[in-house]
Amino acid sequence: PPVPEVLDFLDSEQGVGSGVATPDHLLYVCPYPCPATEPNEVPPGTVDPFPSPGHGGPRPRCDGAGVTVSLVDTGLIADPAEGHPWLAGVEGSQEDTYFPAGDRIRPYGGHGTFAAGCLRCMAPRARIFVEKGFDVAADKFESDLYPILERALEHHPDVFVFTFTTATRGDVSLKTFDDFYWRRLRHVKGLVVIAPAGNDGKSRYMWPAAYPWVVSVGALSASWRDRARFSNHGGWVDVYAPGEDLVNAFAKGTFVCNEPPVGDVRHFHGMAVWSGTSFSTPTFAGIVAARMSATGENGQQAADSLLRLARGQAVDGIGAVIYPGQACCQPPCRCAGTAERQCGCR
Repeated sequence: PPVPEVLDFLDSEQGVGSGVATPDHLLYVCPYPCPATEPNEVPPGTVDPFPSPGHGGPRPRCDGAGVTVSLVDTGLIADPAEGHPWLAGVEGSQEDTYFPAGDRIRPYGGHGTFAAGCLRCMAPRARIFVEKGFDVAADKFESDLYPILERALEHHPDVFVFTFTTATRGDVSLKTFDDFYWRRLRHVKGLVVIAPAGNDGKSRYMWPAAYPWVVSVGALSASWRDRARFSNHGGWVDVYAPGEDLVNAFAKGTFVCNEPPVGDVRHFHGMAVWSGTSFSTPTFAGIVAARMSATGENGQQAADSLLRLARGQAVDGIGAVIYPGQACCQPPCRCAGTAERQCGCR
């Protein structure tokens, strides 16, 4: 019988959401409705990212030096540091950015590069590996991700970043990630795992972000005063970081929109403005890495310190929030609701 019928039968026998058997779920860099935005053009001549590189905070060495980060995404564009000096030294698998015979950028092409750029701007001296986990369609069955996660761990990261998410049947956890945690992750002392809450604008659990051993990251709006309209939310989301209208490294070429305005042709020269929780996530990860290099905390300790800070400046209607410039702050910090785009410690 078809898989859904088997699952329905098991639910009737064992109870809905028992987790005795689940589908092999598809995980996405951007699940439907997707994405929060598609990459958009920046003004001609734009060469600087936003938030800007190196805005770590007041302490010396708050720059990610000595910290290793593994980021599972679409891989890297060819020569990512060309025109993007903040990406110098970032390593990873090369993605297949373009359709054959031309410079037309595939859907989600450049996603891993943009995400790595967000992280490097917060931690300009962190060592970053971008593992290629997703191809053109930016989706992958969870079981197919297992060897990719294993490869990403071979870099011995202090910070492990996912930029993918999915909803699950019955809101139960992912079997592959259950196994990966019990076999591998729980034995890695001090490792922090960070994942996006997703871009559906809903409160439903999304995985792997909903795991208690994962720091789940939502997105703040471009003003940094509100939750981004697309960001998932709820008590299971640990922290919100800037994730709307970020500017960072992208491929060169043309891009044809797959979401409204469908068919719109956009032209890129190595930079883009983009939004999503898959970018607020590496932004927060970079803040964690920057803190680690200054304080000597391991990944879990640095993330815990920042989450305490974020909860101490929680914003009504949003929750715990963190801003660039706060990597090495100590509570209390007085940035909540500020209109200043480069907040820093107060």
